[in-house]
Formats: sequence, structure tokens, C-alpha cells
Amino acid sequence: MNIMIICAVCFVLGFVLYMLTDEDFFAYLCAGAVVALVLLGFCCIMCHVGVQNRIAKYQLTYESLLYKVELLDSETEDISKVEVITEINKWNQKVMDMKYWGYNPWTNWFYENRDVVDSLELIELPDLTTSQH
Repeated sequence: MNIMIICAVCFVLGFVLYMLTDEDFFAYLCAGAVVALVLLGFCCIMCHVGVQNRIAKYQLTYESLLYKVELLDSETEDISKVEVITEINKWNQKVMDMKYWGYNPWTNWFYENRDVVDSLELIELPDLTTSQH
């Protein structure tokens, strides 16, 4: 959001100063700001297309990981605990990164849609320190 505001200010400033001074530098500043605004606007649109699809995809991944956590608690040896812990750590890191960048005022318009970010949840690992004999 802040990047878009800076580009808009550069556009207005360049336009006003070009009209007052008739120097080419300000015309170039204005043109550069317009190009930046168009490109950033395209990026914003692309980040907000397909929100429901991304939410559904992340929800499936989340549910799959929750199922693996349930398997960790069971006595079966169907699944490697190290693999599950690694997958859950990757998921939690991804969720934390997405929430950070999704709420950062510099990047929030260009990252994930806030609906996607808000739909993500961290997965808590069960206490595996107790021995099961």
C-alpha cells in the first residue's frame, strides 16, 4: 500500500512541477510514476484473483497435516514422526511468513489476499517427549 501511495505522490508532484517549470525531468518522473502505478496495479489484481481456490488448497493441506498429527498420537507406525514434524514446521513457517507479509503495510496489497491469510492456522504438535512403553 505504501509503495502505491509513494508512486501516486511522485506522479502528482512530477505533474505539478512539470506544469510550473516545464523541465523534462519532471515529465520523466511523472511518466515513470504512471508506469510504476500500472505495473503495481496489475500485481495487485493478480494477487487477488482466485482467492477461494487458494483458501481451499490451503485448507486441504491443513487437514492432511492434522490427520498426520493424529497418527503421531496413535500407536501405529504407519508414519515417520520426523517427516511429520518437518512437514508441520514447514507449514507453520509458511503460515507465519504469509501472515507477516499479508499484514505488512509495504507489501499487503502485493502478497496474499487477507481472506487467504486469515484462513490459515498454525498446527500445534502433540507433546512427544513422554515415552510410550
